Amino acid sequence: MLAASISDEVINRLSERGKLKVIARSSISALAGYDLSIVEIARPLGVQYVLHGVLCRNGTTPTLTAELSD
Repeated sequence: MLAASISDEVINRLSERGKLKVIARSSISALAGYDLSIVEIARPLGVQYVLHGVLCRNGTTPTLTAELSD
């Protein structure tokens, strides 16, 4: 639930920037769970960049690692 909330917040903030076209989280949820490369994700969605990340918890401290791929 926390990861979905963070995803929504990142998508909302990126979409507020006029120069970026951002697709909805629901558009990529169909690809979740598959072992796909960044290219295999980006191509059917028609996107140039993919922001992907991992949310981990070390005790009570959450850590978010994100990477923007072209």
